[in-house]
Amino acid sequence: MTIEVDESTVRALDELRRRAAARQMSVDAFVAWLVQSSDTVANSGVVNPDEFDRLLDELTSDLPDLERLPPDFSRRDIYDGHD
Repeated sequence: MTIEVDESTVRALDELRRRAAARQMSVDAFVAWLVQSSDTVANSGVVNPDEFDRLLDELTSDLPDLERLPPDFSRRDIYDGHD
């Protein structure tokens, strides 16, 4: 049997495979985890701090690393020289 899918579906499946591999999970296990995670958040309306951190990590996993701000960074660094 042959099933034809459009390019956006192919890209979505590739992304799903990549995200599953990044977590060292099979695609099936990753999808089950996503469903469970979304059900937990949707049903409870509350996310514990660890779950929130994990969700943020998941959302930002594809972003480049940014330079860290210096430890003494302050509001003055942003507004210095402004009236």
